[in-house]
Amino acid sequence: MKFVYQTKIAGMLEPPARDTYRIGAMKLAALCPDRTFFKGSFIKDPFRETLGLLSRAGANALERSGGSAVAPAKNPEAAYAVLFAKEIERFDLILSKKNFTDEAEDLQGGFDEDPFLVKKLLRDDAEMPENAEKIENEALYEGSASDYIFSRDVLYLGSETCEEDVLAIIAGDLIRNHSQKIYLELPPERSDTLEDYVAAANSLGGDVTVQDSCLIKVNGEKSLIGGSTILPGSDWNIVVPALCCSAIGFDVVVKNTFVGSPFARKKEFIDMMSAMKLIYVEDEDGNAFFKNASNKVPARFDAKACGASLPYILFVATQTDGVTEFYNIDEEVIEGYNRSFYYTVVELKKLGVEFTSRCKGSMFVIGKNTFDGGIRIDCHNNYDATAVAVLSTLCSKKANVLENCDVADWVCPDFWRLYKTIGGFAE
Repeated sequence: MKFVYQTKIAGMLEPPARDTYRIGAMKLAALCPDRTFFKGSFIKDPFRETLGLLSRAGANALERSGGSAVAPAKNPEAAYAVLFAKEIERFDLILSKKNFTDEAEDLQGGFDEDPFLVKKLLRDDAEMPENAEKIENEALYEGSASDYIFSRDVLYLGSETCEEDVLAIIAGDLIRNHSQKIYLELPPERSDTLEDYVAAANSLGGDVTVQDSCLIKVNGEKSLIGGSTILPGSDWNIVVPALCCSAIGFDVVVKNTFVGSPFARKKEFIDMMSAMKLIYVEDEDGNAFFKNASNKVPARFDAKACGASLPYILFVATQTDGVTEFYNIDEEVIEGYNRSFYYTVVELKKLGVEFTSRCKGSMFVIGKNTFDGGIRIDCHNNYDATAVAVLSTLCSKKANVLENCDVADWVCPDFWRLYKTIGGFAE
C-alpha cells in the first residue's frame, strides 16, 4: 500500500537502460562482416565481462566521439566458439529428451535392424546409471552436441535452459544461415532478457521471432550484417508513464528515449497520442517530451491498435475537454495485458470519470480534467493500473491511497525512486 500525494512534478527522468540488449548486440556485432556503431559508451560495469570476451575473440571494442563501435573478428566461427564457450559446454545438458523421442518414433520401422538402439531408447529408467542421460544422448547423435543442435530444423530444449543458451543457439544459427524452430520446455525465467537478445539479433540484420513464450523461430535466410547504429534501449514501462506527465502539462523530460530503438512503442503510443494534437519532441540524445498539452483534443481510437499503451491513452483522454471514443473493444482487449484496460476503467470510475456506450465494442470517455481524489485505488497487482493510478493522483485535489501496487517493485524496481527524482511524493 502507498500513500501518493498530489504534487507538482518537473525535471529530467532517466529510465533504466536495457543493458542486456547492448550486451547481446556487442557479442553478435563481433560476428558481423561490418563494423557496428553504438550510441553511448561501453565504459560501464555491466559490459566488462563482454569486453573481455570480445578481445579474446579477436574483435575490437572502440570508444569514439559521441559513441562507441565493435570491429568484428576476422573468423566468425572461431569468435563464436570463444564468445559462447560457457553456453556451448552446456549444450549436451539442455537438450530435451523429446528430441530423441521424436527420432525413436521415426525409427520404429527399423527397430529389428538395430536392437542395440532399441535397448537404449526403451530401457527402464531404473536400470540406468547416474550418467545415463549423457550416455543416452551420446548414443543418439554423432559428433558434438553443437553439431547435433545445428543439424536440427526443430529443436527442443529442456528446463535447464537459460536465456544465454538461447542467444548462443540463435547466434550459431545466424552465422550458419540455418533456419530453426526452438521449443522451450518451460517459459523463460527472464522473458525481458530473451526479448533483449532477440531484439539485438534483429537490429543486426537477423530475423528472429518469439511466437509465444516457448517458441522462437530463426530465419536462416537473413544473415548478421552489422554496419548499423545500436541505440540505447530504455525500459518503456517507465518511458510511457513518464511521457504522459508532459502530456498532461508537467515539465518532465525523459532521457535516452530514442523512438528508433526496438523497444519504443511508436505506433501504439506516440503516433496515437499525436491524434490528440500532442507533439512529440526528441533531441539527438534521445531526451523527449510532449508539447501542446494545453491544446490537446479528444480523438477516436482503435482499442486493439493501442496495444499495451491503451490504459495510458485512456487516462490522457480524461484530461481533454470533450468526448473521446474507443472502438473495437472485444474480449481480447478486455482480458489482455493482465486485464490492464479493464482495471483502469474500473478505478477511473471511482475517481469520477464518466464512461458511456452506444453500441457493443465502443466506449466514450467524457473528459474530466481534475479529480477530487481522497480515495482508495485498487491497483489489482497490475503494473499499468498502478502507473495510471499515480498519474491520476497528480490530477487529483487530494492524495490517494494505492492498494495492491507492489507489482511496481518487481516490474521496475526503480519505479518509486524515479518518481521521487522529479518531485513525486509517495510513502
